[in-house]
Amino acid sequence: MGRAKQFAANSFWLATSTVIIIFVGAIYRPIIGRILGPADFGSYNFITTFIGYFLIIALFGVRQVVAREIGRDPGTARIFLLKSAKIRAFTILVSMIACCLIGYGLNRGHTVTLGIFIMSISLAITGVGELLEGVLIALARSFYIAVSNLIGSLLRLGLGIWALEAGYGLIGVLWVFILTAGLSTVLNMVFTSYAIRLHKQKT
Repeated sequence: MGRAKQFAANSFWLATSTVIIIFVGAIYRPIIGRILGPADFGSYNFITTFIGYFLIIALFGVRQVVAREIGRDPGTARIFLLKSAKIRAFTILVSMIACCLIGYGLNRGHTVTLGIFIMSISLAITGVGELLEGVLIALARSFYIAVSNLIGSLLRLGLGIWALEAGYGLIGVLWVFILTAGLSTVLNMVFTSYAIRLHKQKT
């Protein structure tokens, strides 16, 4: 029964995390679309969609493996995290290089090319954050994922609107994304370290 409750709680917080991201996005995107205007909002959509293709390479399904293996033996969390981090570092590097080279080759103009270069940083940030989420899922600490996503999403909403109102435009919005995604990943680092220590104390 204990494991059933743990699974239910984990699933609940994972669902909550997803809802938070979707809800904030549903508010944020129309706002930036209205302020940016059709041309820049089209560029924003192009850049984020383009980056998404390379995110597939960066992530490469490692989170599921980490969650499964550490879930079987939580005592191996730190060792397995370090080993999987080496794989993730390689996939991130490949995805960032490919993204920047192809993005430059598309020759879509200075702003779009610069935006692709800036957003390529998110491949590394998201790659690290997602790996840490795998550990938190395995240790039944999905609540922390929901917290980091909530903080990051609300800050992205607030700072994004501020950047647009201050006249920073498309590039400002992209830098806000990098900043808030980085903050969420740092929070996941802190939460993962705490969750591992907590598990060791219990065992």
